[in-house]
Amino acid sequence: MGNATIVLVLGLGLNIGLLSYHLLSRTGDSVENTAEYYETTVARNIANAAMDLTLQQLRINASWREGFAGVPFADGMMSATLSDTVSGGVNYVRITVTGEYNGKSNTIIVLVRPIAFLPAAVRGGVTANSDVRTLGSLVVDGRDHTIGGSLIPNSGTLGISAVGSYSQAGNSKIGGTVGGTDVSPSRPADPGTTEENAGWGSSGFPETPDEVMGGEANRFPEGSLKAIAMSGLNGGQYVTNPAGLSFPLSGVTYVELPSGGEWSTIDFAGVSSGIIVVHNSAGNARMRNIDSGTFTGLIIADDIEHVHATIIGAVVSLIDNPAGNCLGNGSGEVLYSSEAIRQATESAAEGSIYSIVSYWE
Repeated sequence: MGNATIVLVLGLGLNIGLLSYHLLSRTGDSVENTAEYYETTVARNIANAAMDLTLQQLRINASWREGFAGVPFADGMMSATLSDTVSGGVNYVRITVTGEYNGKSNTIIVLVRPIAFLPAAVRGGVTANSDVRTLGSLVVDGRDHTIGGSLIPNSGTLGISAVGSYSQAGNSKIGGTVGGTDVSPSRPADPGTTEENAGWGSSGFPETPDEVMGGEANRFPEGSLKAIAMSGLNGGQYVTNPAGLSFPLSGVTYVELPSGGEWSTIDFAGVSSGIIVVHNSAGNARMRNIDSGTFTGLIIADDIEHVHATIIGAVVSLIDNPAGNCLGNGSGEVLYSSEAIRQATESAAEGSIYSIVSYWE
């Protein structure tokens, strides 16, 4: 073999060696990139799983802020921290979760807040599963109002919705919004501001306070309002004797009375707020003689009689055969307010419904 041939063979071998090196190098890079992508993806999936678990726990217990750290999951680890924060006067919960896998990590940050809503069962300033009678100078106004009682034009609803009949006596006045137009409280009431023989379809009138809130379909299964009140969230209280209540009220106030029991002579001590529930398993707990102060929010009672104070929001009466003779016989007023109801349901919703406001990944 001549020298030229030897040089040619050596050169060819060198080129093949270099080509093989580059091919192996690129193959190694490809394998490394694939492994890195896989590890990053798994870390991201673990972080998403951590977020799902955190939101689920928060729905079960709205006051839960402990979080968790270093929890094994899918051959990796997950962690979560929660903190309360305020932005623009609105309360939020900030959730930060991290997923880790084989040295790779992924972090997700979410802001959530309770959902405010108007229960579909609230059809007017007063919604009742019975006949309704008003006396004295009671005013029931279904026009929409701010939480401070100022009128919001042409955005309200019925003054009174009754499954039975409505009887207007004394100097009582009823108003509302009819076809998008406000009708001032008057006597006799404009027919469009009241609803008699109201139909409730196959589901019927709500039988319990939780059904008024939307029930299971709206994440308020039976016992939800009672549980929220017992948790003390936002000042909520649960009592079986109204004498044990602290005023002013806030959050969910749940008064569970014995069969035929009565909470009578009520002073809201200035301004109380939230959701008041007066209920028992027999469906005959009575709220009577609401004499003074102002309440903003939603009242759900088995039976309610003699409203002499100011209620800004709405009232729902569950009983079909009230023990009392009238809703009000004095100088009280019920002013429908979507704002007051939304604020009340937002407070209650912290135990059940959260809305994701922002999601950073």
